[in-house]
Amino acid sequence: MPVIDRNAVRRRRLEAALGNVGGTGNVNRTGAIEGGSQHNVGGSTSVETPVPSAGGVLHAPEGPAKNPALRAHQIQRALETKGGARLLHGVGEASAEWARASLAGSAVIRVLTRSPSAPFAALEAAARRELQRHGLPGHQVGELLRRLVDMGVLKETGDRAAPYTLAISKEEAAFQLGDVGALHGALGAALKDVARDAPQARVRLQSLLLRCARASDTWPRYPVEARWPFLKAAALLDKREQSLLTDALASDPQLRHFPLVDTALLMLTGRPADDWVKQYAPRLAGAAVYTVAAEGWFAAGGLGRVQQYHANAMKQLVGKGTRVVTVEPLYAKTAQGQPIDYAKLPTPVQLGAAPEHVFEVMVDGKMVKAEAWKGTTPEGVEAWLIKDVDQRHTKVCYGYNRDGQSCWEDFTEFFSRASAELMRTLEAKEQAQRGNDYKPPAIIANDGQAAPVVPFLKEIEQRDATLKHAATWMVTHTYKNRGVFDGVQQADGLLARWRIPDELRASYWRVCSADVSSAGVRNAHGASGVSAVHVDEVNPIDPGVALVAITNGDNRVASSSVFRGLLPPGAEADAPTPAELSVAKRSAKTALGLDPNQPVISYSGRLVDEKAGRQRAFTDDNIRALVKQGAQVVLYGNVQAFAASEALWRDLQRLADELAKGPGPGRLVLKSGWGVGEQRALLAATDVQVQDSDRGTGAAEYTEADVSANGGLQMGPHWIEGIINRQGVLVDREAPGSGNTLVPVDAQPSSYLEALSWAVARFNDGTLPQWQASSVRLSRSLEALLTSSEYLRQLDRVLSLREDHAALGPSSPPGG
Repeated sequence: MPVIDRNAVRRRRLEAALGNVGGTGNVNRTGAIEGGSQHNVGGSTSVETPVPSAGGVLHAPEGPAKNPALRAHQIQRALETKGGARLLHGVGEASAEWARASLAGSAVIRVLTRSPSAPFAALEAAARRELQRHGLPGHQVGELLRRLVDMGVLKETGDRAAPYTLAISKEEAAFQLGDVGALHGALGAALKDVARDAPQARVRLQSLLLRCARASDTWPRYPVEARWPFLKAAALLDKREQSLLTDALASDPQLRHFPLVDTALLMLTGRPADDWVKQYAPRLAGAAVYTVAAEGWFAAGGLGRVQQYHANAMKQLVGKGTRVVTVEPLYAKTAQGQPIDYAKLPTPVQLGAAPEHVFEVMVDGKMVKAEAWKGTTPEGVEAWLIKDVDQRHTKVCYGYNRDGQSCWEDFTEFFSRASAELMRTLEAKEQAQRGNDYKPPAIIANDGQAAPVVPFLKEIEQRDATLKHAATWMVTHTYKNRGVFDGVQQADGLLARWRIPDELRASYWRVCSADVSSAGVRNAHGASGVSAVHVDEVNPIDPGVALVAITNGDNRVASSSVFRGLLPPGAEADAPTPAELSVAKRSAKTALGLDPNQPVISYSGRLVDEKAGRQRAFTDDNIRALVKQGAQVVLYGNVQAFAASEALWRDLQRLADELAKGPGPGRLVLKSGWGVGEQRALLAATDVQVQDSDRGTGAAEYTEADVSANGGLQMGPHWIEGIINRQGVLVDREAPGSGNTLVPVDAQPSSYLEALSWAVARFNDGTLPQWQASSVRLSRSLEALLTSSEYLRQLDRVLSLREDHAALGPSSPPGG
């Protein structure tokens, strides 16, 4: 019997697949390939599978949706194509034109869907009316329509009588414009037909789902946010409709291959399939996923909560067969100098009696002894905590150059080198134990202090091949915490201090400066930011890398634990009625010593100039006006250890003292030094949360204060800032229950006051809970399980590309 050369067979298959991906055909605006036998990544040019004339099941075509390896190559080609489709319009603009264009576009699409030859007057009237309903000016509609042409949503016909027509399918337009209402209406109508067993109803529903699945794939750089319109629409369905939709999604194995469908099922059911990792991230089955950050189970800020929520969700997705491993420093004290007991954290970590591994790493050219302590969590995540024996680098969380601590660059070098060495040690043990069954791990480095893990792993690879086939991924979480050393002298000093080898020095360099995060991004096999706008704005720093936007997820049950605990018996936590929500809000306010008969407008976060909103939302005059209207303005601002923050606190205290004497009947309440538990109690009581971040300061801070899961409305600045004003749906002021997000017309304090005053009036007339109840439903698209599933898909994609590159040989493109 002849011996089959399996590698040769694999090589021929891969070459054939790559030929289909990179063969003849045109590159569409996503960078995917059209014109071949395979379905492209984008949805705008796909031919819809025809509906059978009678009965039958609609099947998705063969192609990347059912072939993870081929899908990996097509996505990679789309990511590498210059000028690929952007999900957002208006990035960087200090205006609300993004919101006006989306609303006007949604209204125009509805008109053109009904009447393809509609005159401009009809389009203009529909757009004006839609803008009016949302509290935004209806002027210059013609400019908005031209903007929609530039976006590729509309195209000009050259016919004065009917000047515009659709440039893309109505489903793709709904995804690009964030038109949740259109998708909700289409799903509702299709499910109504299914419920009454109308002829062809199930086939039409499958056809709609397939079109939506394809449309959501049009923006491969923004996989999480590109799916949000469909997920929000599904979350707004009633319980019966959601049950029918779940059945339709789960019962068709052809559709299950699409990430949109899987993500919708994760959201609606709250749990993954038993074999999820084998279906959607097969190269991680039986492997390890490491996630490294400067904080984790001890959460000093938002990054720690992100680490916790994502690690727990990843473990839920992969099950027992795959290790999810967190790596963080073993700090002795908080930033405020309080001792840390890891066994008493909100998620306790039970550490062993002694370190599992002791080794040495280089810091500033000297060898430093490191200890790695193994911990376990209730969710089954494997936690490793690292400290230096002398406690010079890990004594105090973020305590650089004080209290016996080292500087930022020494802490970062120690933690990153120690993390890399720990992972090499752990994986060497796994290789020895598992032999041919061993699978290479995936490693995620988070933010500036962990970014050097990636280039340091490359250094290790030169002397030890243990992690040669690992997939590395870098996540930049912020705009500012990148580790930038300005000036040639400082940059050269850092590279010399860390003994960076010549072949890696260029990856740290920006113009006349060194950027530690860039070194992580450029050396990793894949990299991401934490929102679409964040990616669009920081990707030019590293133009040779295509960043993917993977928005932070939230543990909604934890974030809304106080609110959920106050709901009346029998209330559905993910979909309370307005009356049930009002009961919880009143109880939450009473528990905080607030008046349950008055609305609460709040902020909770760092008390710093760029977050406090003192120049726009929370000016003295605005706070006075809101208090006079009977609102309770509650500002939980944690004072930071610098003069400007302390000055903000003193100024607010001055105003609070003034308002305590009048004019009433509302009040200004201030609190500093609060923790996560106190924030959750405030969110439970909040009717409207304001996050008035300055432009370019908030990459994805919303999930640190998830007010929508707590039944509150959200208000942000008028520009696009992270996901502050994109996490939900813009409020339709004339349709109670439609939307949860308020956007001011412009940056004038009076515009903020107008929107907040509208909310106060709706609280007073008793209709506000209808919008608030919708906010809880909309929050479901933020669940960490959805975000974590995308991380795992992306890591599997990178492993697939590296595996295929190895099989094809060094002459093939590495991909990733």
